[in-house]
Amino acid sequence: LDYLTQRSPVRDRVDPTRLGVIGHSMGGGGAISAAERRPSLKAALPLAPFSPSQNLSSLRVPTMIMGARDDGTVTPSYLNGLYGGMPATTQSAYIELTSGGHGFPTWGNSNVTRRTIPWLKIFLDNDTRYTRFLCPSLADTSGVSRSQTKCPYVPPGGTTTPPSGGQIVSVGSGRRLDVANSSQAHGAPGQLLDCADRPGEHGSTTPAVALLVCG
Repeated sequence: LDYLTQRSPVRDRVDPTRLGVIGHSMGGGGAISAAERRPSLKAALPLAPFSPSQNLSSLRVPTMIMGARDDGTVTPSYLNGLYGGMPATTQSAYIELTSGGHGFPTWGNSNVTRRTIPWLKIFLDNDTRYTRFLCPSLADTSGVSRSQTKCPYVPPGGTTTPPSGGQIVSVGSGRRLDVANSSQAHGAPGQLLDCADRPGEHGSTTPAVALLVCG
């Protein structure tokens, strides 16, 4: 992290005040180690973390631990003990997926991203709108066999203001995002159209950060 923020070629594109760590297996143990050694981190996401020489009694960084029920390498019972050692005052969560084995984070697993993105948005971006996906319990439990949360989640620095009104338009192409046939049904497909400012061609985002298209 010091190299990334101080000496790397992209250091001018990295915000040193908004740093988090994520890792899988031994890398998950490394994420825990980094969070314990650097309490200024905003978030940690150890995925099936193997950390046999550590306990979490000194961990203060907001941490979400994730595992899989059928992981025979980093087992649920092991993660239960690891998570149980975390201070009660540390903002944390434990998510157990129903399947995926030890390699559950290594492919395009939406069961992972649907929980990790809100965690990062809350604690890296101070955006409390995303707490609704985790609190008072998981809003979407598909693919999850068990979860523990410590709500409410309150990031240092407060919240951001939800966006409001206006078209959603691509800066590069000038095309706008719309929903096929002006549908408001759940799961309706999106489409890109040329902006013509015709009646009914407007959209906004709801407080739940979902696209609402009015036709």
